[in-house]
Amino acid sequence: MRKFSKIVICVGALIMIILGMIVYDIWKDRIYFSLAVLFVTVLSLIWNIVAHNIMDKFRGRE
Repeated sequence: MRKFSKIVICVGALIMIILGMIVYDIWKDRIYFSLAVLFVTVLSLIWNIVAHNIMDKFRGRE
């Protein structure tokens, strides 16, 4: 399940970057949008790791 959720997050980020490249005309806007998507993706991946570790701790106590 961990690999699947990471793949979904990365594929979603890739789709957002591709759509940003299509929508924005100015290269500066494309770069800013891509950096914002990458920043949110990194935060999502970190949160995903933390959430899985928390769930594993609670499952281990039972």
